[in-house]
Amino acid sequence: MDASAQVPPEPPQPCQASRSCELPSDNERLKLLLDLNNAIISNLDLRDLLRAISASVRHVMKCDSVGVALPDRNDQRLRIHAVDFPEGRGLIHEEGNVVGAEGPTHRVFRHGEPITLDARALAVLDSSNLAVAEGFQALCDVPLISRHRTLGVLCLGRLHDSPFTVNEVDFVRQIAAQVALAVENALAYRLIAQLKDKLAQEKLYLEDEIRSQMDFDSIIGRSAALQKVLQQVETVAPNDSTVLVCGETGVGKELVARAIHNLSSHSKHAFVKLNCAAIPTGLLESEMFGHEKGAFTGAIAQRIGRFELANHGNRFPG
Repeated sequence: MDASAQVPPEPPQPCQASRSCELPSDNERLKLLLDLNNAIISNLDLRDLLRAISASVRHVMKCDSVGVALPDRNDQRLRIHAVDFPEGRGLIHEEGNVVGAEGPTHRVFRHGEPITLDARALAVLDSSNLAVAEGFQALCDVPLISRHRTLGVLCLGRLHDSPFTVNEVDFVRQIAAQVALAVENALAYRLIAQLKDKLAQEKLYLEDEIRSQMDFDSIIGRSAALQKVLQQVETVAPNDSTVLVCGETGVGKELVARAIHNLSSHSKHAFVKLNCAAIPTGLLESEMFGHEKGAFTGAIAQRIGRFELANHGNRFPG
């Protein structure tokens, strides 16, 4: 026997590059989490946000499809709210699909636990299931949970037979936590915007009601003299010229001035009234034009003058 054959073979050396080979994937995952955080704070439109998130997740997770299912605002049925599926057959599209009540996605939404399905598990599903109809070979559904409340489901699918591993599912759960935060912020923003619009509409409605019942909010009367004054108010209000309101103390000069302001083009800005008789002579300039801190004894802070306060509005010195 050859002596060289008796020398035991050297044990295989571990691949020095194996760890470095994993780094790009790790870096991609960290970058994805960073991108999700940036997307959350820079975009409050729910659909645009979810589209951007879905595309990033699909690239990093080596998936063919990523979608987000959210309950419908009207009937609470799960619908595909956003999807990124370039190679799809067109069966899955935004807002058009209702997730089956007995399917895996709906079970994830009800129970709040992730589900992974391989090709064998998908084969036993009903043919009407969207995942089966699109030809998925692997599926991963993870709940979007925020503040112990399930907001929706993050759905990942692969057309090739490569089941999702435990490590991948753990990472998708991290992604889902960020997506849930984004969804919650976007839904809160949308609700606030809707309430703001509703309040604005109610305000306009109430203002119209007040005007229809009383053309001049605080002036009540039917005498010929008063009606003549109100006609003069309607005549001068649209103009930007200065109006002189005359009358004895207590007859309602301020009410007339406010009515002119409300009917003028400056009504959305401030109406500033000023009782000149109550201002000491030495403080008149400061009251009208303001002053800086320390300009004189007692000027402990900067003060804006009445003219600046009424900028783009109307002033009524009495």
